[in-house]
Amino acid sequence: MKSKFFAGVIMLIILFVSPVAYAIDFDVQEIYDSVVVVYTDTGVGSGFYVDENLIITNAHVVEDNKSVTVNLYDGTSVKGKVTESDSSRDLALIEVDESQTPLSFSTAELTVGQEVYAIGAPKDIPYTMTKGIISALDRVISDNNYIQIDASVNSGNSGGPLVNEAGEVIGVITLKAVDAEGIGFAITTADVSEFIKKCEESDGQAGEESNQPASSEDYEDKGYAERYKKVKSENDILKIIVCISVMLNIILIILYFRKVIGKPAPKDEFDFEIEIEE
Repeated sequence: MKSKFFAGVIMLIILFVSPVAYAIDFDVQEIYDSVVVVYTDTGVGSGFYVDENLIITNAHVVEDNKSVTVNLYDGTSVKGKVTESDSSRDLALIEVDESQTPLSFSTAELTVGQEVYAIGAPKDIPYTMTKGIISALDRVISDNNYIQIDASVNSGNSGGPLVNEAGEVIGVITLKAVDAEGIGFAITTADVSEFIKKCEESDGQAGEESNQPASSEDYEDKGYAERYKKVKSENDILKIIVCISVMLNIILIILYFRKVIGKPAPKDEFDFEIEIEE
């Protein structure tokens, strides 16, 4: 019985203590509010606010499109205007009318082994966060410096933020090794900041009349908003199923303990009681 009791204790420790090991020092919902899903007529990618009405993403996400659909975490779908794109750095800027709080860039020095979180829409599954570490720094590919990470990234993650344990941006997810797992790359915030600065200097930043967001007349809605809402609804249902599963496990553990602890000790086959008459 003791072995069963200790087994039950271990199960409780795994159930309730393990999540603490994965605690993070930022509010995921607040980060998600500043992250977007970018749809074009050829695919899907991610992005995030770097200014109240300005979004950064990858150039290969927007390709040659001048206008895109941008979906926010609350389900809002807005039109966006591609104001700048640099294929050599694989960075692009999108201006939108919908304002959101921009994410903060980290100023701390990066270290190999540091925990990081990749956020985006892999395989068109919006607002997915994966955890990993920095595998290497200063990886040079096509004359550009990248941060190498082992967090899982897939198509749809491109343009999304790579954040540290404090929720600060340390890079923009851009590519992965197609023939291997756990080998992804992010553009450094230094390169992102330099790109934005050059766009500002060349009057490419949002705010110029020639770079106003596309109007509904200019843009043909391809139904991406409906698809996004469907996927988000499916994710919400999955969360409910997981919560129900956890509650059932807790109930089963409670019933197990009641059965083990409350069960009387079995009597030996030779046990008997003797009445003594005085």
